[in-house]
Amino acid sequence: MSFLSDLFRTSTPSFDPGDEFSVFITGFNHSGAVARVGDTMLYVDGATQAHVDQKVTVRVTAFDESTHEGEAELLDN
Repeated sequence: MSFLSDLFRTSTPSFDPGDEFSVFITGFNHSGAVARVGDTMLYVDGATQAHVDQKVTVRVTAFDESTHEGEAELLDN
């Protein structure tokens, strides 16, 4: 089964606190700046409207695998 999981990507990737990677800030909602990775949503602390549609580096600070939502902090802009 792990062979098959290596062939297909999920639409709801999971992250661990401390993971760092680049994402695009896709917009804002009631919780703040949002970066979508597939159907997973990360709320990015420190991002502003000027970051929308910009590629930024973030560090995951919390993640809930049951809702596919998490929090991240902006590392650069």
